[in-house]
Amino acid sequence: MRWWQFTSVGVAGGLDKNIVLLADDSSKVDIPKIDKPQEPQSQLTFNQKLDTNTKLDNSNVPYYEATLSTDYYVESKPNASSADKEFIKAGTRVRVYEKVNGWSRINASQSDQWVEDKYLANATQV
Repeated sequence: MRWWQFTSVGVAGGLDKNIVLLADDSSKVDIPKIDKPQEPQSQLTFNQKLDTNTKLDNSNVPYYEATLSTDYYVESKPNASSADKEFIKAGTRVRVYEKVNGWSRINASQSDQWVEDKYLANATQV
């Protein structure tokens, strides 16, 4: 019988305790060679949603919440030449329900409130 002991120092994505694996002599254990811990799939998916070029279809449930990084006059359509709707102060948290060409629909799935993605910061999953 063979045994292996792995010890982790609490690196994110690693093990947090000593683990002993037991196997008979005919078993085969493949241990992946990874230079650094990998981001969890859910985090990779979330980062993709934040990307300016990612299109997100209109949803009744927000994709994420973010903070306006500057004072902003919300646009009525996803382009800078549309009519300004209202003023929102920097630091206001908004929820994103749709993304089109670098613009995010905020506050409700059917709202006419659009913000350029580059002015959204500190995004968190909802």
